[in-house]
Amino acid sequence: MQRVAIRADASTSIGTGHIFRSIAIFEGWRNQGGECLFVCQDVPGNMIGYLSWVGFDVLAIRQTADQRDDAAAFCDAVQQWGGADAVWVDHYGLDATWENELQSAVQVVGAMDDLANRSHACDLLVDSSHGTDERHLYDGLLQKQDSLCLIGPAYVALRKEFAEYKQEMPFHPSRAKNVVVTLGGNDPLDASNLVLNAIDCSELSDIAFRLTVGSANSRAEELLARAETLQNVTALYQHEDMVGLMAWGDLCIGAGGTTSWERCYMGLATLGLTLAENQSAFMTRLEQLGVARSVGWADRISVSDLRAEIVDAVCDRAWRMKASTIGLELIDGQGAKRIIDAIVAMVHRRVA
Repeated sequence: MQRVAIRADASTSIGTGHIFRSIAIFEGWRNQGGECLFVCQDVPGNMIGYLSWVGFDVLAIRQTADQRDDAAAFCDAVQQWGGADAVWVDHYGLDATWENELQSAVQVVGAMDDLANRSHACDLLVDSSHGTDERHLYDGLLQKQDSLCLIGPAYVALRKEFAEYKQEMPFHPSRAKNVVVTLGGNDPLDASNLVLNAIDCSELSDIAFRLTVGSANSRAEELLARAETLQNVTALYQHEDMVGLMAWGDLCIGAGGTTSWERCYMGLATLGLTLAENQSAFMTRLEQLGVARSVGWADRISVSDLRAEIVDAVCDRAWRMKASTIGLELIDGQGAKRIIDAIVAMVHRRVA
């Protein structure tokens, strides 16, 4: 099995999604006997310690905004590790400029993109957020005519614990009783406090809420203390059993990040808040697909309006059932395997 070096970051400004998405793909690679190295900038909110804790090789590089400097530091790290057959990059700040610097160093350069707003010089491009009919979005963005594009929800990479969970249609009570609140690793707009204020009312006092709070959230202590004051809210700090949590829930109040696909796989309807620019179009797409209701930006909705949206979603069994059915049909849990198979096949062809 080959060796792959992965370039992805987490920080207080960009969140944790790129790292978790890469973990979802390459824990399967590692389980098949492959070797993986994560290379990450040493910035506030990084997940370098977490990656090491879950068993990945990881090296830190200095912070720089220059793509060529970043590529040089990355290559030095890979050489220190002993070399790689393939490179994988999942980073909004890196494009064809960075990828071109890697062409002579490895057999295959693969890239994850879900914005279709920057050029690429990769051999393999994966975009699981757009539809299979949107391949044209990359017209003019790919410098290599023979780049392989894998586009559509068939390439959604789920973390191992989700992919191994046997899908089933959850029970939908007429009025949702259990609501999961999960708003990203760092929650930059403090949407968690917004939700806590919205659910602090008599209309929702009979509902059990479980709020996840990530270690990267600068307001973690405040949120844990605030949740303690609400009898129907349980705060879960750096919660690891997200499968169990989503299986427990009848509804989710969540951000438009990578966990959206996990919620689909679990058949969990979502009331979605947008926390970052890159989530805006994605949340619109989730609503169009029918798996979520978008209530807009977390910093632009009032407490009273959000409360009304939550009450409506709690009471709307028909919508929750429909969203659940669509999500279960949309994501089959095999996306990571398809991506790994494509990388391995491409490396084999290049070496042969």
